Amino acid sequence: MAVTWADVACFDPALLTVPPGTQACILAAVKLTIHACPWGDKYDLAVTLLAAHIGLMYLRSAAGVSGVVVEEKVGDVMRKYGMTSSGTASDLDGTPWGQWYQRLLRGLLGARGPLVT
Repeated sequence: MAVTWADVACFDPALLTVPPGTQACILAAVKLTIHACPWGDKYDLAVTLLAAHIGLMYLRSAAGVSGVVVEEKVGDVMRKYGMTSSGTASDLDGTPWGQWYQRLLRGLLGARGPLVT
């Protein structure tokens, strides 16, 4: 099955707001980056998850937020800001889709490192 942006947006409807040209670029880049052979029947899921991760990071970037969104509230005062991911093991930690992709990657039989080139 060829992964489409509609497949990606099934994980997060907010991804439908990514501009169509950017959607096409993200999918093309992910498909060129991930090699199908090691993934077997999980290739489409891997493409979908990584595209969702990149799409969500794009949306955060477009909104001026970098990294994980943090919110603090004390009484009537509230602030929201983005934390950079410099303290995390991987940029993939920044979204639930990136985390899921990492778990899938670790589960690959014989995976000795990233399958992203």
